[in-house]
Amino acid sequence: MVRYDPPPVANPWTYAGKVATVDSAGGVVTLVDESTFAISERTGDIVAGSAQGLFFRDTRLVSRLELRLDGAPLEPLASFSPEPFSATFVSRTQPAPGRADSTLMVFRNRYVGQGMREDLTIHNFGAEPTICRVDLLIECDFADLFAVKEGRAGEAEGITQEVGDHLLAFSYKGPRWRAASSCASPPTATRTGTPRPSSTSPRTG
Repeated sequence: MVRYDPPPVANPWTYAGKVATVDSAGGVVTLVDESTFAISERTGDIVAGSAQGLFFRDTRLVSRLELRLDGAPLEPLASFSPEPFSATFVSRTQPAPGRADSTLMVFRNRYVGQGMREDLTIHNFGAEPTICRVDLLIECDFADLFAVKEGRAGEAEGITQEVGDHLLAFSYKGPRWRAASSCASPPTATRTGTPRPSSTSPRTG
């Protein structure tokens, strides 16, 4: 859910077409739907401190969205975009000690529109059930698009957080405009993200 009162701008950013791109050289994926677009790594992560993020009407509503399994980043395998506004990111966990390959594969199905939705699926290709910890690290800076492009985003000020059982919300209220962004999911939310222990059974068939 996104609630937004846009600031006055002389030349607002406009989008004339719908194009999803995968930049193999830069390793980024861009999804676009009208005035909403998301830029991320090939794993689906939106990396903190970069020019990536979820943008809506010239404002970055999500500046960090990093997935961790058992505290470790994922290894990208593939990413594809069937539509300009959606993509699937396929990754795997690091192999367990003493193993040559990983048994857990992660599928992130992402959709952008008036906000962003992501469906996370973990497949266990091993012979035994596995328990893993899932962490989603989220930050929001409400930075202006042009400040992000020029590397002037800096540290966010005046942003408040609200933490509920299944909600992590950010809000900003300034003298000329205000904005809010929230993340809702079944896991319990904390001030650093949404961790969840997950149990996966072996996949058959």
